[in-house]
Amino acid sequence: MGEYSRGMKQKLGLVQALQHDPRLVVLDEPTEGLDPLVQETFFELLEEATAAGRTVLLSSHVLPEVQRACGRVAIVRDGRLVTVERVAALREARARRIRLTFDDGAGPQPLGRADQWSPQWSGDRVELLVPPSEVVDALRGLLELALVDVTVEEAGLDEAFLDLYREGDAGEEP
Repeated sequence: MGEYSRGMKQKLGLVQALQHDPRLVVLDEPTEGLDPLVQETFFELLEEATAAGRTVLLSSHVLPEVQRACGRVAIVRDGRLVTVERVAALREARARRIRLTFDDGAGPQPLGRADQWSPQWSGDRVELLVPPSEVVDALRGLLELALVDVTVEEAGLDEAFLDLYREGDAGEEP
């Protein structure tokens, strides 16, 4: 195995971990070194394993992958458990990112009630972070403007993770 590439060694390790259909699978940074096609196959195998009732414990710093693969997440900070929560619940509790695109040359302009969400302008585009309970009302007001495009994104697990860390920093003594 010494002459295999890092990705090949990783694939072999995953095969060894999954081949005998264990009830518990523990994986540490399982996609490291894998090409995108193999990563896709890996996630399909994880879905099959969990659908078959197996438990998968996955440790990773790649939070979009954790978001994709896991139903629940434990977040650890400085060796202490911060939270154990459903991934969906962590994401749903966070602000939504609303991106608006105006006609060319429109530039920064008053957004009415939406100005309360600290708009971040870049040319003819603006981004707002809006609490989940206020998204519908925000959109009602914004749709009266001369918009070319509107997108609304739910927060990712990475944003929830950063929020939890910031909350911890705010509670610490300097």
